[in-house]
Amino acid sequence: LHYPLRRQRQMCIRDRLMTINSANAFTACQVTDVGGVDDKSFNQTAWKGVQDAVAKHGIDSKLLESKSETDYEPHLNSMVNAGCDVIIAVGFLMGEATKNAAEANKDSKFTIIDFAYDPTVPNILGQVFATDQAAFLAGYVSAGVSKTGIVGTFGGINIPPVTGFMDGFAWGVKHYNKVKGKNVQVLGWDPDAKEGLFTNNFDSTCLLYTSPSPRDS
Repeated sequence: LHYPLRRQRQMCIRDRLMTINSANAFTACQVTDVGGVDDKSFNQTAWKGVQDAVAKHGIDSKLLESKSETDYEPHLNSMVNAGCDVIIAVGFLMGEATKNAAEANKDSKFTIIDFAYDPTVPNILGQVFATDQAAFLAGYVSAGVSKTGIVGTFGGINIPPVTGFMDGFAWGVKHYNKVKGKNVQVLGWDPDAKEGLFTNNFDSTCLLYTSPSPRDS
């Protein structure tokens, strides 16, 4: 006699849970810059974060890869039209397009990796990192292990997220010289003049100590 009532109660609970899950459904959508999702940098790690959230929390995800800078704003607007709960833009070069999309769609939520706005935009969370601090340590260590007294750095593109690494690297070498009474030289970047060597593409910024002859390597 009690089974039908218990079964009915179980179905009621199931239906309520399905309603709750549907109400709490969440879709995270990412738009890459021209580096692509396999860039071994911000695009790839951001997408890994999305996929980790898919695996752990059961959210949905969408991805659009940009082939050129003219793709940025259309891709972002496409994600708005898809009803994404958060739209993740990746890269300094997407700053203007993300702002345009956010200001045109004030009810949508955006976040951008490697860029921040001043003044802030209410529906964009800018995510920037103190990359110069990690590079400072790399510069200090490189100066310490160099056998030639010469170390070097070169960047991908001459933009602040890249030159921030290079600044920190040069400052780390400078601090090493001050602490150790050395005169290790930095090639490839002058943090005062803001001039240096760049590949002009999205290869990762390289921090290295140089060896001019095989016996020194």
